Amino acid sequence: MLANFTVGMNPDLSATEVLFLVSVATSTSELLHNTGACFNDIGNDRGLFLYVRSNKFEHSSLHLSCGTCQVTRNVTSADYLELNISVLFPRTELDTNLDNFITYLPGFTQTFRNLTGYVYFKNLAIEGAWQDVLSTVSGIPFYM
Repeated sequence: MLANFTVGMNPDLSATEVLFLVSVATSTSELLHNTGACFNDIGNDRGLFLYVRSNKFEHSSLHLSCGTCQVTRNVTSADYLELNISVLFPRTELDTNLDNFITYLPGFTQTFRNLTGYVYFKNLAIEGAWQDVLSTVSGIPFYM
């Protein structure tokens, strides 16, 4: 599996809202149809959730909220799965102040591009395993 998560600024200067981009490439159409993304915009746990269904693993709450599909075989090491997620913030005149920004992305390379002057975090939690967390600036901007 190849997985990347990037946070940066939207190159479209007319953008006024945060843009989530998700792309998926797989070795089979069955794997593609068993890979999903859901955006939950309710409560403290709102955010983007990704999942891959197989006969061995199925997250029931995501399954119920995101629809159903028939799984006929398990995901194997011979399968190819590439996930790319980008979160692009608008370049607005007013700063974007985020109280919480949390990632839990094991297996993803997580990259934070320069957000200085546009996006500030009060609490930032970056979790993951097996891959690097990269920043293209010397620090990530925080607000108090």
